[in-house]
Amino acid sequence: MLQPARLCFSGGGRSVAEGAERKFSIALCAEGDPVIEPTYGALRKLQIRQLTRQGGTDPCWSPDGQWIFFASGAQGSNDIWKLSLHGAAAPVRVVRDGQQPACSPDGRKIAFVRIIDRQPALMLMNADGSDVRRVRADQASDMLPAWCGNGKIVCETKMNNSRAITSIELASGMRETLIADAYTPAVYGRSIAYAQG
Repeated sequence: MLQPARLCFSGGGRSVAEGAERKFSIALCAEGDPVIEPTYGALRKLQIRQLTRQGGTDPCWSPDGQWIFFASGAQGSNDIWKLSLHGAAAPVRVVRDGQQPACSPDGRKIAFVRIIDRQPALMLMNADGSDVRRVRADQASDMLPAWCGNGKIVCETKMNNSRAITSIELASGMRETLIADAYTPAVYGRSIAYAQG
């Protein structure tokens, strides 16, 4: 995997998914508990339920809260899987050779990262794994995609020994630098959190 496991919050803010190298868990907020406290790998005031035994990282909620998409290398390659949160069904592989999935706001598309010629490349597919395509073919390495509500994807881009938070318009493939010398973007609505330094 390209990055360490990260937390992701459901749209309603009532659940947290946490990826780890050997297991994949979901933490559900206790009823009436408005505070979520991630601290050094432990989530306090939450009920933890392990969902898979195959391992997984990079969890991503579907907008309707019915599915979690995640990456797993348990079967020899880094693949993207989906798991229903309301059933006992086993995880279903969506696409081979992918990681860092991010669901579009309408739930119909998944942006993800695939290693091509030893470089992370931004990819796009339908939520069922069909119509896989590369968003841009250039020398940049795009990672950690997140959707904006305006038909753009925000990601961390590395090029020429520097990194930045960029947005890519899907219709044209045009890239715009949003924040120079920044990394690890997280998008919530119209806000972007990121790290610098």
